[in-house]
Amino acid sequence: DCSVARCVALTYDDGPSPLTNQLLDTFTARGAVATFFLNGRYASNDPTTVLRTRQLGMQIANHTTNHPQLTQLSPDQIAMEISDTQQRIFAITGEYPTLLRPPHGDTDANVAAIAGQQGLAVINWTDGPADWENTDAATVTQLTLARVRPGAIILMHDTYQWTVDAAPALIDGLQGQGYTLVTVDQIIGTPVAGQFYTDGQAPA
Repeated sequence: DCSVARCVALTYDDGPSPLTNQLLDTFTARGAVATFFLNGRYASNDPTTVLRTRQLGMQIANHTTNHPQLTQLSPDQIAMEISDTQQRIFAITGEYPTLLRPPHGDTDANVAAIAGQQGLAVINWTDGPADWENTDAATVTQLTLARVRPGAIILMHDTYQWTVDAAPALIDGLQGQGYTLVTVDQIIGTPVAGQFYTDGQAPA
């Protein structure tokens, strides 16, 4: 119950990558879970890793097929970017994702409405270590531990070796601070299609 427990949702964008299985091993060894926002074309190229991610109890979510800025696309193009990844993930797991993270966090009411038509809530993030510019494991760990708070959704990427290398110390540090690592669904409750979330509070 994340209304009582100190919950945090660690999320990883842009995979699956050749590093994803290393990250999965770390989470599994520590009894923790995360949410993976997958690019559809990478998912299709590595269905074994996608299926393993789901079988280990992680949440799989939609990060579009080609990683465009959705607000720069036509409604039909937005719908295609989302639906194509929905179908790709369903073909692997037998489940449709319920969460969309727009690339670059780039969203608006139109994107949210189109996502909602496909049964998806729009998930951005509370904070994160900016691992695209902070490129060593110690910094990723330090910044995340400094910026976390109960109910936070933390943005990272399982495409960076330093981020994957940071995971053991990061998970240990969070658990040492009394945090329970949960999926995004667990931290927000049942997601409302078409709604926008940045943390475990009520939808924006």
